[in-house]
Amino acid sequence: MKRESVIVTNFLIDRPKQIKLFQMKIPREAENIIGIEMGLTWITGIPPVIAPPLEWALPMDIKRNLVLGELKFQSYEKANMFYTQELVINQNTDTADFTSKFFPPKAYTHQYQLNEEPIKVNGNTTILQGVYRDNFSDQFAGAYSYIIRVYVWLEAKIDQSN
Repeated sequence: MKRESVIVTNFLIDRPKQIKLFQMKIPREAENIIGIEMGLTWITGIPPVIAPPLEWALPMDIKRNLVLGELKFQSYEKANMFYTQELVINQNTDTADFTSKFFPPKAYTHQYQLNEEPIKVNGNTTILQGVYRDNFSDQFAGAYSYIIRVYVWLEAKIDQSN
């Protein structure tokens, strides 16, 4: 029988251009790493939110998404990165949405909810080396801080012979 579990790591970003190096120890019983996801909690300096237009019209006003940072993972047993992803705030959830006049758009109504990114990495790895690089200061001039949460999903085989 297979069982899924998750390892969670939190770290604080409180300076512009900050780089966080972290490690995640993988349990021996893990057979595969099956997914990675990220979460974010603002502490100070919430970025400016652009209000959706009152009604849908052409030409559309496309806004650049805000890139907060980039996460990379590498296994100590392998030489190259096996996972990289940017953490983005979508500024265009209301673009070309005629319902935004009556219903304010939300991230989940536009299928932008954060789910785990499926990956398939052998569980023989013992430690994951992670690197997070903050890029938000390129787009936001004020002081800010936020907490990043990284979730690594594992698959383990359970021996039921007992």
